[in-house]
Amino acid sequence: GSCLCKSEVGREAGLSEECHPAVTDLCATSDASLVAVAIQSLQGILLIRCDLSARVLSVLKMVPIPGETFIPTNLGISSSGDLLWMVTGASNLPGSKATSLARVSVISGFKKPALNESDLKPRILEDRE
Repeated sequence: GSCLCKSEVGREAGLSEECHPAVTDLCATSDASLVAVAIQSLQGILLIRCDLSARVLSVLKMVPIPGETFIPTNLGISSSGDLLWMVTGASNLPGSKATSLARVSVISGFKKPALNESDLKPRILEDRE
């Protein structure tokens, strides 16, 4: 393989220049045209368009996750390409009395063909939905 393009995801996500956040997970649609990126310390998901023929990566938008602190640590796209599943969590250490925390959230409206920012209208589903 070859490097198509590089992107400074921390800067693209609006994080501090002094901060060099890690990419904690990413997943792509089956045709690799849309990539969701989870970044350390970012309470949201960065959506990147991948144009393989032009060898270009471009940021479509940052989708914030409102409300309580939810920094995704794992991502998955449904086979239909319409849902982006996100997991955040921490497990117990052996012998620890602290409780573990795990949350699952999903973004709907995450369609593969909607590659224009104006067409892409993701919506985070509430716990009751």
